[in-house]
Amino acid sequence: MIGKKLQRYVAKTAAMVLAFTAFAGSAALAQQSTFNCLTPSRQATARIVGGQTTSYNQFPWQVSIGAKGRGTYDAHFCGGVLIGARWVVTAGHCVYAFGPLAEPDQLHVVHGISNLRSEQGATYDVERVIPHPNYANENIDRGNDIALIKLSQPVSANSAAYALLPQASIARNFVFPEACSVVTGWGTTRPGEPLPNDMQAVAMPIISNEECARAYANHGRPAPLDSDVCAGFLQGGIDSCQGDSGGPLVVEGGPKGYVLAGIVSRGGYDNPTGFWCALEEGYGIYTRVESFVPWIVQTIRDN
Repeated sequence: MIGKKLQRYVAKTAAMVLAFTAFAGSAALAQQSTFNCLTPSRQATARIVGGQTTSYNQFPWQVSIGAKGRGTYDAHFCGGVLIGARWVVTAGHCVYAFGPLAEPDQLHVVHGISNLRSEQGATYDVERVIPHPNYANENIDRGNDIALIKLSQPVSANSAAYALLPQASIARNFVFPEACSVVTGWGTTRPGEPLPNDMQAVAMPIISNEECARAYANHGRPAPLDSDVCAGFLQGGIDSCQGDSGGPLVVEGGPKGYVLAGIVSRGGYDNPTGFWCALEEGYGIYTRVESFVPWIVQTIRDN
């Protein structure tokens, strides 16, 4: 398991669903005119770090990364994003969850499930684990919190299940402040509670890095980097949390109907509750995928 301090600070989850119109795969997603982000005034009445379930059919790029040799529910510790038949992108800190860099035979990846206790879906062994060369696990605030996992065999899904990597032109058009984003995963929904069985999702706006930096400065925390993207509500209450690290932050747009804007990375600050999620002025910080597309493409070519 991820260490307690790293787990509570870094492992930001996508473990909550707001009133979010169900999609039926990427084709239906493309037909949506806008995501249903809650406005700040409505958000105040929403359930805190909790909500409705969603399904794999709506978010087919979502995978569970787990410790090999355990059942899917007990094994799960991070999310990931399917970007090709044998490639998953996740957070850098996820591949250091056991302390040193995880060996391929310590991990498995599960694709095609909505419920972690389900026997459906497919489990894949891992061939290679490749963190970004500039990721520093001892100080995640330095950024580059991204890694690639190569599967031992191709997934049994077509390319409609792969998340779209954002080229610069696409990112400029669709990943901007106030754009509505959606995060998915199996992370914590309430303080002290176990992970949910069912995949959860939350809709929230992208926040400018300047606003995000001002909020964190009030709590003595470092500003997000240019290679980060923030999302959430100023007054909190809606957020990602422990267990969804490495999972996808998507925004509507692009040729497939959505764009992979971010990877769940970190967020939160010390507070009396000890719970680092859904805090006022505690926006979620996500690795900005656009910044790492050249590294992703080159790494896949080389491996």
